[in-house]
Amino acid sequence: MLSGDVITGRYRLDAEIGRGGMGIVWGAHDQSLERRVAMKRLQVPDDLAEEDRDALKGRFLREARAAAGLDHPSIINVHDVIEDDDGPWIVMQYVQGRSLEQIVRAGGPLPVARAAQVGLALLDALDCAHEAGILHRDVKPANVLIADDGRVVLTDFGIAAVSNATAYTRTGGFVGTPVFMAPERFRTGTPGPPSDLWSLGATLYMAVEGHPPFQADELEVLIGRLLMGDDPAFVRSGALEPVLRGLLERDPGKRWDSRHATQGLKAVEDGRTPTRPLVATPRKSRQGVLVIAGLLVLVLAGVGVSVPFLLPSDSGPKDEFESIPDACAIVRNGPVLTELMSNPKVSEILDWGPYQDHDDADACTWSDVVRDEDTFRTVDGTFAIRASLPRRSTVAGLPHWTKVPGLGDAAVRESKGGDGQSDWHSEKIIFTLRNAEIGVYLSESPDKRTDAERQTRVLHIAEIIERALTETL
Repeated sequence: MLSGDVITGRYRLDAEIGRGGMGIVWGAHDQSLERRVAMKRLQVPDDLAEEDRDALKGRFLREARAAAGLDHPSIINVHDVIEDDDGPWIVMQYVQGRSLEQIVRAGGPLPVARAAQVGLALLDALDCAHEAGILHRDVKPANVLIADDGRVVLTDFGIAAVSNATAYTRTGGFVGTPVFMAPERFRTGTPGPPSDLWSLGATLYMAVEGHPPFQADELEVLIGRLLMGDDPAFVRSGALEPVLRGLLERDPGKRWDSRHATQGLKAVEDGRTPTRPLVATPRKSRQGVLVIAGLLVLVLAGVGVSVPFLLPSDSGPKDEFESIPDACAIVRNGPVLTELMSNPKVSEILDWGPYQDHDDADACTWSDVVRDEDTFRTVDGTFAIRASLPRRSTVAGLPHWTKVPGLGDAAVRESKGGDGQSDWHSEKIIFTLRNAEIGVYLSESPDKRTDAERQTRVLHIAEIIERALTETL
């Protein structure tokens, strides 16, 4: 293709503006609507069989049409999908600006607060795509455009995979960029929304640190570091470090989800440090990394990069609490109690519900006494904590409660409205940490806080308790 060529009698090409994934991107002029657009042409590998070429073109068009259905200010707009003798094209919105990669390489790392703003926009865009069943699979700084007006736009959904569609995978080929790909992509080859969030964490890491979190000259060494290497260094991350650690968690089951990441990024944007604990992945020796890399050389040579890979189990003893942890003191001696309740006083009245089968437990309760006279008392809310070393986990016995990812070893929550006898609303969270189990419970009149505010407050307190207890182990 040459500058000046006209595609389907409508789009006049002017210059190539980028290459990536499976396509070449050109700037062009839409002669019908008199607007500037970007056009991506599929680049088919020369060594593919005819049936594979047809499958690739079909997938390219499917995913382009799926991306065209996404309507979000931080997702590149797809205007048209066309085919000519040179193959299929995607006609997209043209964004005047530079990629995040260009900005960092030319001007150095971003301020932490600005990186948080970029992260919030990208999270919202990914939420929109994931809700539509679309995975991006190649979130990286080169695919993040910062428009001249400050907008953040996620591009290159051309290699996204529609979750229920049959994906094309070329033996030995990548769908994604290795240094920004989640570890599980190399273990099982199966992406999911958590994989996109890991890539987002790696992208934000580069935004504030100036380089990817994991680097290597050879692919096998890179994969070894991703799977079993030391955690990346956090030098310039500042208040963003807890968010980056949460998103770069190797275990997708423990990785921060979108809600946790949004809360953390908003805190950073507001000049605060998120309260999530900094739980580091156990360090492995460099020799172990090289052994893994050596094994991967054999695996990669045989079947490509999307291969099953099992990490060795940790057979060493885990730290446990010798006695019931004093979760009450953490709250009693900190500021959160007075932040939660304006006039806290000890209360003995509380229905512990699922905690009743714990014979040995330490509990503390406070009530927000609105008016306390000799013969009259009005309570506007009750807050309680219970800690125990249970013989069996309560969490495991509450399958209908909502799971809370990223909190402790396992966590569940329940929200309840009025029960007919009382208009009070309640929020409970129970989480396990090693051999201990902690419950946090808030019940109050519905006009005191909204349900969303109540949920956020109880989760915040649970995270403070978890962080403090983790530091004692």
